[in-house]
Amino acid sequence: MKKSLSLLVAIAMVFSMFASVVSAAEPATTLEKYEFLKEKGVFEGTDGDQPALEENMTRAQFAKVLTKTKGLTEDAAAANVYTDLDGAGWAAGFIGAVTKAKIMDGTWDGIFSPSGEVTIEQLATTLVRALGIAQSDDEVKGVVSEWAKAHVAAALKGGYIAEAADYTVPATRAQLVEAIYAAYNKVNVPAELSISDAKAVGAKKVEVSFNKAVEDTSKIKLTLNRGNTAVTLEKDGLVWNDAKTKATFITSNAMTEGTYNVKLARAAEDNGVVIGTDSKELKVEKEVIKSIKFKSTSDIIPQAKRVNIDFEALNQYNEPASLPASRLTVHSGNANVAVTASNDKQRLTINTAAAVEAGYLVRGGYLPITIIAEDGAVTANKTFQIGDVQTVGKITLKELVLKNNKKRFDAGDTAYISYDALDQYGHPVTDLDTLNLYASLNHFPGGMLSELKFVDDETGDNVPEIRIKASDRYNYYSDVTVNAIAAGTGSSSQLKLEVASSKTPYEVSFGYFNETVAFGDSEKVIPIVVKDQYGDTLSPEDVVNAFNEKEMAVYVPSALATVDVIKSGSNKGNLSIKPADNGRQGTVNVSVQIYRTNKSANLNVSIQEKRYVNDVYVSSEMKEKLLPGADSSLKLKFKDQYGDVIDVNNTSIDLNAYKVVTESNLAADVINTTGNGNGTFAIKDINDTNITFKNNTSIETTNRFTAKLLDSNGNVVRTRNLTFDTISYADLNKIRYEVEPISNGVFAVEKFKDSVTGSTYSAYKKEVKVVAKDSSGKSIALPSDAIQFVTSSNTDVAAIEKDGNKFKIVGKKNGEIDINVNVRVGGNDNQVELKAVKVSEAAPVAQSITAKHDGKKRTANLSGNVNVWDDAILGEIKVKDQYGVELKDAQLFETGYLGVTVGVSNVSDTSKITNNYNGTLSISGNVSFTVTVKTANGYSVSVDIN
Repeated sequence: MKKSLSLLVAIAMVFSMFASVVSAAEPATTLEKYEFLKEKGVFEGTDGDQPALEENMTRAQFAKVLTKTKGLTEDAAAANVYTDLDGAGWAAGFIGAVTKAKIMDGTWDGIFSPSGEVTIEQLATTLVRALGIAQSDDEVKGVVSEWAKAHVAAALKGGYIAEAADYTVPATRAQLVEAIYAAYNKVNVPAELSISDAKAVGAKKVEVSFNKAVEDTSKIKLTLNRGNTAVTLEKDGLVWNDAKTKATFITSNAMTEGTYNVKLARAAEDNGVVIGTDSKELKVEKEVIKSIKFKSTSDIIPQAKRVNIDFEALNQYNEPASLPASRLTVHSGNANVAVTASNDKQRLTINTAAAVEAGYLVRGGYLPITIIAEDGAVTANKTFQIGDVQTVGKITLKELVLKNNKKRFDAGDTAYISYDALDQYGHPVTDLDTLNLYASLNHFPGGMLSELKFVDDETGDNVPEIRIKASDRYNYYSDVTVNAIAAGTGSSSQLKLEVASSKTPYEVSFGYFNETVAFGDSEKVIPIVVKDQYGDTLSPEDVVNAFNEKEMAVYVPSALATVDVIKSGSNKGNLSIKPADNGRQGTVNVSVQIYRTNKSANLNVSIQEKRYVNDVYVSSEMKEKLLPGADSSLKLKFKDQYGDVIDVNNTSIDLNAYKVVTESNLAADVINTTGNGNGTFAIKDINDTNITFKNNTSIETTNRFTAKLLDSNGNVVRTRNLTFDTISYADLNKIRYEVEPISNGVFAVEKFKDSVTGSTYSAYKKEVKVVAKDSSGKSIALPSDAIQFVTSSNTDVAAIEKDGNKFKIVGKKNGEIDINVNVRVGGNDNQVELKAVKVSEAAPVAQSITAKHDGKKRTANLSGNVNVWDDAILGEIKVKDQYGVELKDAQLFETGYLGVTVGVSNVSDTSKITNNYNGTLSISGNVSFTVTVKTANGYSVSVDIN
């Protein structure tokens, strides 16, 4: 038998009839929702037009509801497919209509079951399917058929039905009303967002209701105002409900009587939010106290310097009134005994100890207290008997209160523990002397806290604090339990805390390492990641300290290589692996261990044979075609047998054992202008060096360049060939020109010209370059004088300056320019444009820093004034900023923009070295030290000098 009604389309049909927006007065009760749906034509009453919410609904009744809602024409003939409609002839037209429309069908072949009642699980299933809600695996508590469980769970999750003990029982009309109403508001979402209601729900609270859920609260701006003045809110003073249909303002102070208004607006223009009703007025009544009662159940108060008697005054919202005790009238039954009313709490304070000493009160005597509301309409009276000297009868530790918005309690931190202390009669104890005399504090394990004591108020609440400080002697996390004991009764309270250390290694892993390590290599860097127990990554400094303090160690049980932590430079905190100069190939297991947690990480590194030169290749391609008068260059570099590019200034390979032979097969009037296109060269002499060819002919030719790598025996190891063409002016119409993009923009250096030197000023001028290609996309070299002139669309923003055959953009102020370039080739002029070049006054900020010897250990005999960029120290230093401009060496200290500074540390003899703070050091003897060059935003390079 079918397990559910086929109402999938039916519900959607019901909803499609609803075009109007929910009325401003949002229905709250089931009856109000019924009336709302009745007004929309969804429901009608039973006999006598009664809601009959407690009754059930038959399938026939539901067919009638759907037919009327959809406006279908009754079709009794279409109901002839069913054989069980005897007695339900009144509904035949409705049943036929919904059957024909495929809104409902039978429960079995030929059977409609008109008198059958819709169950809760059937209702849930049809709603879930009709609305396209995903089924849920959530647990359903209660009786439910297996086939319906996932649908019921989804309907519960979506709030369409309420929890029930049995979902197989018939649904009441009330349940159907609730389900349809909830679905209606989901399906019929108004296009406009409107405020439907606003009302005061507390002395400091205003609740705002909307006609639909706010999909993204960041896209709207909601303000509470009195007149034209915005009301000041508490921090996080706008709170949304989970459904995002209501928002509650929480004001800093209680609202005064008067008219307020709530305004709704888009947070930004054109953000897609459509606003309907954008404001709502509300009346706020004066806060009135409706009841006052003393909190303590005891009629006895102790003898103490500060006896605190708390009371609770509730306002018309049945919440604690915002009025403190000082705003109410307080009478003491003894004219000689003063009662102090708090300015920020509903608390009275009496110095009964002084009154007893003066003879105004005696043990066993009485003191009546009366509290009267402002308007005199509400009072509270209580007569207290004078008891014994105040002790601490109960103390309860509540929670750790961290300072400065910290998230955890780290070693060395100071914090507070909130607490409640009550005397033997149940009154709050707020006297420091009493707390120190009748309450004790201790912790275990001992030594974890360097301070734990009661101190005078430090947070402004006129109550002594429990101040604690975590010992800074511990560099690992641990639990500590604080114990408070009330001497009057011996009762105790414990609070377990976690003392953390963000510098404590907890787990370690290796980063990505895919380098070849060969005998004779200099040090290679193996990245490691060390995290604390909170999953935060330790800084390089903390990692080095952990190794120095023997909290971590690295093991390499092999003579093939040595591994150690890098203690300076940009790779600080990682590992360096240095293979032996000679030896057999093999595998080294690198193991990093954290002793305290017994966690480790392992990495197998293969040690390969010594490197040798195995390849020569073109590292910088020249243009594929050269126009008459144009030149173009190529560069060669070399690789070893592992495919790694060889750093000719830092390699274990004997480069003198190799030669490079270059051969150029050139057409007449095509020349090698650099003189290195034919000959035999040492690798160092030709590595990364321009090999330039110029076309002095006007005809089409094909030219070949060959580079051969020879070993020590003169054998050819590798040959590389490159061809390029010279072209005539005959095909100029096939050449396409475009201005090379200036993607990083231009710095408005002209505005700051007086603060930089000439070389730095020039570095920020952006050269305008034109690239040329033929119709097949091949690159074409242009003559050096091809660019005739360049113009700027706004010379106030940026000017164009000619420097020889080059044209450069000189930025002046914030803005954008279009540049127009005239390119003349073979007597033909071509106009090329680059639009929207950004010019910015934003000061240059470093994006990277590199140094030739960064992270290395160097041995050098230095004396006199030495530049930190000398090859004996860091070598060439380069910093690139957000404009793509690269400054190097002395330029770095010519401007303060990048904030480049030099630091000297780990000095063996401070009398022999002086940091001049301008990029130079004064050295007067043998001394070891570490040099670190750092940008203002933290990029750095460093080197150790011995």
